[in-house]
Amino acid sequence: QMYVNFKTIDSLFGNCPICSTNLKRFWCDFTCSPYQKHFVEFHNLIEHYPNIDQPVANITMTIGNDVACVLF
Repeated sequence: QMYVNFKTIDSLFGNCPICSTNLKRFWCDFTCSPYQKHFVEFHNLIEHYPNIDQPVANITMTIGNDVACVLF
């Protein structure tokens, strides 16, 4: 799934390698960080989301100014 996500980022931001790299780093932190409990809040699982065949997690991700500055 990460491969597909990274390919999607490349196709959308391929003309700007800095944006592509920043989004990939952001995605890795969101997906794999051992500190997720500090910035990801799980609300519920949506079993039947329109046009999607698998459950979707409803979450809130909070980022600080430092992360926002690096990302953008």
